[in-house]
Amino acid sequence: MQIIAVLIYMAYIYGAAWVLAMAQILQPENVNMAVGVFGLTLVILSILPPVRFLHSRYALFQVAGFTGFKSPNLTAKEELLSIWSDVVQSCGYDPKRFRVIVYPSKPLAWPHTTDNVLLLPDGFLLWARTRDGKAILVHEMGHLINDRKHTFIGLFYGGYKLALMPIWLLSFVWQIAAHMPLMNLIAIPISYGIRGLDYVLANGCTYVHKQSQWRAEYRADQFAAAHGFGKSMISALTQHGDGQDEHGSFTHPPSRERVRRLQNTV
Repeated sequence: MQIIAVLIYMAYIYGAAWVLAMAQILQPENVNMAVGVFGLTLVILSILPPVRFLHSRYALFQVAGFTGFKSPNLTAKEELLSIWSDVVQSCGYDPKRFRVIVYPSKPLAWPHTTDNVLLLPDGFLLWARTRDGKAILVHEMGHLINDRKHTFIGLFYGGYKLALMPIWLLSFVWQIAAHMPLMNLIAIPISYGIRGLDYVLANGCTYVHKQSQWRAEYRADQFAAAHGFGKSMISALTQHGDGQDEHGSFTHPPSRERVRRLQNTV
């Protein structure tokens, strides 16, 4: 799945480069070099610590909004960090391996694998005291341990969104040309061809990225089950989540399927 994702994203970026070449913004002989530079830039962005640091703060802003710039409850923060440390040690890992940012918000934890950071709201404290809450923490730790290798795919997903812009602009130009006399005989099929290619690649990228997100959730569930929290994860999904969910979302698979897979391992 990861190889397919990279191939689709590279095809999209490569197609965008040729769109720029057709619009005479980029020389055809420079297409391969431009795609290579773009890919190398993504690799560098996934490695540089300052970029990862800013990326994690941006994720915090997305998750918590302006409340992320406020100070969390200090008592809750200390107890949360203590519980997190105990949970990590119980699974055989060193708590220093991970970074935790506690912020004031509702009880919803977010792993940010790009910077190996767990965004943990102080509202999670009451849940963290329970076995189900600890299972969620182990689940999030599974994300931090197993999903870092998929960061590169996430960057390509962002890259295809950038590649979408020149394709959309060229499609817009040809749509205008399609309303001109004589030009419409050429512009209409070209316009529909570009829009069709854009539709197929965009939806292909979205589908592959969604499947990658779902697999990450399944892996994190199995990580929790492997460390003795399988039944607690089932309890958390059925009692505190929507255990009967049959459709899922872009980032999470159906809860019923997650519960079924966990039941097969406990």
